[in-house]
Amino acid sequence: MEDGDVGVIILSGTSRAARHIRWKRRATLLGRLLGWKGDSKGVLENRITSWVNRDDYIYGENKPLLYLHPDLVWGPNMAFFKRTVNLSGRTGIDVYRKRRSILRKYLSVKGVTSLEIVARSLSGSKLVDQKNIVVVGPVDPIKKELDRSGAKHIRIAKQGGSLGDNILIGRKALIGSGFKGGYIMILGGDMPLIDSGQIDSFVQACRARGGGPDMFYGMSSRKALGPRLEELDVVHLGRLGPNRPARGNIKKFGIQFIDDLGLFGPEGERVALMNSNLFLYKRSSFDPKTINRLYSMRKMFANPFIYHRLIRDFGIPLIRTLMWRLSLSEGEGIFSRTVGFKLNVVPTNPLLALDLDSFTDLRRASAILFGVKGERKDLEVGLKEYVKRRRREKG
Repeated sequence: MEDGDVGVIILSGTSRAARHIRWKRRATLLGRLLGWKGDSKGVLENRITSWVNRDDYIYGENKPLLYLHPDLVWGPNMAFFKRTVNLSGRTGIDVYRKRRSILRKYLSVKGVTSLEIVARSLSGSKLVDQKNIVVVGPVDPIKKELDRSGAKHIRIAKQGGSLGDNILIGRKALIGSGFKGGYIMILGGDMPLIDSGQIDSFVQACRARGGGPDMFYGMSSRKALGPRLEELDVVHLGRLGPNRPARGNIKKFGIQFIDDLGLFGPEGERVALMNSNLFLYKRSSFDPKTINRLYSMRKMFANPFIYHRLIRDFGIPLIRTLMWRLSLSEGEGIFSRTVGFKLNVVPTNPLLALDLDSFTDLRRASAILFGVKGERKDLEVGLKEYVKRRRREKG
């Protein structure tokens, strides 16, 4: 890998969002009156996942386009925000949709979306190809956000029906524009704590690891995350407790390995590794089935709906990880043989594991980005004052 020969695909759309859009277009008036749901399985899955992980997972939203804002640091404001977002999406009532639209404009004044942060971070990177960055998702809202944030140089490709489809769509867009590099970076648009230094450090770590795998897989140590949460003064939003779901704990499970490669500290230490949502794929190794399978396993212990597949494919190795009996190099080998996709793990900054899965994540990221300084402001009151001010300006 040479400087500037890494293309980039930003994932900013979901298969659930695509299904929801298709249902809205196909649903008849009678169907809507009868309350037929377009993605009842997804709703059920979200509720069960939220219950298992003791957190309120975000469902049906394009998370990279949600605004992070200093007002969201205060708990009661987050409750109002969740209520507004959920009612506008689940009831379809115009008054809630209108209030949500106004709330979005209010938050945009001082807030920032994680998509803007990701775009800005990539623009500051010295090791990615600045002419070959594409974001895949719903075109219109992404275009508005990129135009608003000044990232007009990033191309947009319309999302498909799955994450695998979206990655293939991004790859096709890059190759169609003349990209000839050997590797393509894939990252989520919902990574609000990323910066250009972390991106370049990841590429350099991939070079150092070498081996020419189908994919370099970014992971970070759960143990390293604890001190960072202390430094950032956000432990009240989730402490690094036991490595299992529990109220008051950070909701990031770590897969337990013996680090025989010495990637995350002294060789032979125990490490619980978290997915960092940052990957480097060999351009010639893209396979949609493998990608969909891989992405379904990213949140492997958070989503009970895929437990049966994990047991089927990795039953004995999973038991060994729970007992701290599996080395990292063995884990890489087992994965590569089972999936048919050679993988090399690469260390990343632990903050990259903090994406936006839940409303707690949104609040925590807002606290880290904006701090907890100043007076507590009531979001609902601030929104009403904002509406009155706009009316006066228009009148």
